[in-house]
Amino acid sequence: MLFLRRGFSLVELLIVVAIIGILAAIAVPSYQRHIEATRRAAAKACLMEMAMRMERGYASAMSYADVALPAPACVGDNARFYGFAFTADQPTAVTYRISATPTAAQPSPGCGTLELDQAGSRYSSVADAAAACWR
Repeated sequence: MLFLRRGFSLVELLIVVAIIGILAAIAVPSYQRHIEATRRAAAKACLMEMAMRMERGYASAMSYADVALPAPACVGDNARFYGFAFTADQPTAVTYRISATPTAAQPSPGCGTLELDQAGSRYSSVADAAAACWR
């Protein structure tokens, strides 16, 4: 007599669950790194936009000292993840440094605070990470 088998056995179901678990364990950290890199790229773009606005202010006043930190349109969504401000030494007549400080923890190895100055020099608060973080 021929028996028709319908449904799945418990072993088959456990194997499928294990495979899904392994795939999720690989995909979730990769996705989180991608999201962090996207947010960092947006913060770098905001810093560059702020620097361009500072240069425009310098061109009209011949000094950075009287130029307030511009509020570009890109800060809106990034404000949840990065805080934008001048560093401790507020702009002088010939220098400034703008920083983007992460408001949430970054997975290791994070880039920490990103900074940009009037000469276009790029910095990171994490030692030896500026080159990798500003790529």
